[in-house]
Amino acid sequence: MTTLVELEQKAQNFLTQGDMEKTMQVCHEILKENPRHDHALDALSQYEMAQENFSDAEKYLAVLSKSYPENAIFMTKLGYVQEKQNKLDQALATYLACYALYPENAVILLYIGHLHFLKEDKNKAAEIFSLAEDIDENILQAHLNPQMGEIISRRSKIARQVMHEILTDLHLETIRKMDQGGDLKRIYDAVWPQIDVRNFEYAQEAQKPFLFYIPDLQATPYFEREGLGWAGAIESNFDEIKQEVMENLDIEGDGQPYLDPEMPLVGEDWDKIKGKMTWGSVHLYKQGQPNAEVIAKFPKLNKILSKVPLCILGGNPSEIFISILQPETKIPPHFGVANSVLTVHFPLVVPEGCSLRVEDHVLMQKEGEILAFDDSYDHEAGNPSKAVRIVLIFEVWHPDLTEAEQKAITATFASRTKWLDGRSAT
Repeated sequence: MTTLVELEQKAQNFLTQGDMEKTMQVCHEILKENPRHDHALDALSQYEMAQENFSDAEKYLAVLSKSYPENAIFMTKLGYVQEKQNKLDQALATYLACYALYPENAVILLYIGHLHFLKEDKNKAAEIFSLAEDIDENILQAHLNPQMGEIISRRSKIARQVMHEILTDLHLETIRKMDQGGDLKRIYDAVWPQIDVRNFEYAQEAQKPFLFYIPDLQATPYFEREGLGWAGAIESNFDEIKQEVMENLDIEGDGQPYLDPEMPLVGEDWDKIKGKMTWGSVHLYKQGQPNAEVIAKFPKLNKILSKVPLCILGGNPSEIFISILQPETKIPPHFGVANSVLTVHFPLVVPEGCSLRVEDHVLMQKEGEILAFDDSYDHEAGNPSKAVRIVLIFEVWHPDLTEAEQKAITATFASRTKWLDGRSAT
């Protein structure tokens, strides 16, 4: 009588010789001796999948998944062969069981999203694809990697297209509902460069906002402060603002690096400031979210800024912060988020030599003098001195926008935030 060990050796010999038919025959003999033999089950399931005998493959993978309930590979394969047999509800249940064990696995989310795509629920699929991208920013680019397997590559390409279609439609539908008289055409035609499925080109090389772009908006890198009606109200209160900031600024307690260490910014100069307090910030508002403790420390500043046409996000100013740039520190050239806003610098403590370059304009920073610029243009800043630079920074609406257009931009950002907040894999 042939022992199990001998059968295993026999199967290995046939496999080494490339004789798959005899290998599979021996695997069947092994299962008669041990129905839960993992190597035999795995070999048979892979063989049947290659032959597209998905029903047989499912039987083997079901046993493996039961024997190894925490093995994500076996569970994902089981869901896949169920999916290929159009057992979509069963496949979804299998994938979700796997997700419950490994919620940080982007590939599992890719499979779940693709399952919803097959069930013709594109919005749900897009939500899950987006969650996968949150975990692995490269997952929707996997199809561009020649080393990637066919299944993941194909699903990655579908995921990217579906998610981008849904988010583009979300913008268009939001503006369409608001545009009663055709006054919002510029905002309807605005694009989200990272995800928009509509063909577009930046009007000029020097201006490339990476998040939101209005092609038909007046393109001006730098705005003279004399032409900004609200600038005088800020500058006339310089002493009061500076005193309040310097008396209440708690960099150690309230400060944080302006740049997240994981931001995809490459270069020696970026490495010096990413995740480091060499460029620190104390935020009153960040991405529309208030920091109540910090806001309470600057009542005079808040009262003065209430008279300024601040960009609004989620009902609050989009961004107001105190920027602390340490001595001999450079912020390298980069493009900002959107051309719908101007970034305003109000220098409070500025050592000699601190400058700001926007496109071809080199602006020397002076205490108490507003600098307003469109940061969607290529720009950089630096503090070459031996002392710290402290600047109040906030965002105002681009002066070329109408009030209706401002509301439409706020609405499209709010729609996206609501969509992102409502995502769920289950």
